[in-house]
Amino acid sequence: MSPFRGTESLVTFAGYAPKSIGAICDPTAFSGVIEIEPGFLGPRDGQITVDLIEPGRQPPTNTWIKIARREVFRHTLPWVVITVESCG
Repeated sequence: MSPFRGTESLVTFAGYAPKSIGAICDPTAFSGVIEIEPGFLGPRDGQITVDLIEPGRQPPTNTWIKIARREVFRHTLPWVVITVESCG
């Protein structure tokens, strides 16, 4: 099997409605946790994208979004990129 090359977008989650009970996260149960300020992921504007990238490559970008936080997880191949962004 040949090594992964380039970038590949896996998924985008958008449109978060307010919830009355927030999730409780145990950071030790995950490889990494991304925290952002409250209110950024709203019902119309916020989104989260997950991409795979070849080591050493830059993550995909969109000029029409505002990135609140981007984390590149380099302990796997290909690298996993989580981006929290707003298109509002």
